[in-house]
Amino acid sequence: MSRGLVARALATVALSCTALVGVGVVAAPSYADEVDVPPSLTAGARGESATQVYVPAGVTPTAVVGTLAVSGADGGRVELTVEGRVVRRITTFEASGTRVTLPVRAGDAANGSITIGVRYRYPEVDRCGYLPPDIVVDLTDLALRYTGTPASPTTVGRFLG
Repeated sequence: MSRGLVARALATVALSCTALVGVGVVAAPSYADEVDVPPSLTAGARGESATQVYVPAGVTPTAVVGTLAVSGADGGRVELTVEGRVVRRITTFEASGTRVTLPVRAGDAANGSITIGVRYRYPEVDRCGYLPPDIVVDLTDLALRYTGTPASPTTVGRFLG
């Protein structure tokens, strides 16, 4: 191959790369308005379950969404909480397979995570205090909705964390 041909090929590649950078084709930070959250919640008739939802740096959380399912209940309601406050009450008849949205305030993520919880409330307990033992409430397929662009990690620990 002649030197002139090699020089022209290199010049063409250099100009192409410069043009691509100029129009922004080079990788830009990704942006999403919803990110999946790994944990799910399960609570029984006498319990409450809670989990932490990590909030990426640089974003403002707006809601946590998930799928609610109730089994073994013939009445009552489910209470969904964010940072300990009840944000949704749903009857068990409405709950099964329902996609729910839990509104979140920006201040809820002050420490980089949001605590969400689920609990079952039985409508009336008979005189003996009996609650059916097979009541199960599940909140699955959790995702965090947010605005903004997540900040890129600046350390290896944050990248792996």
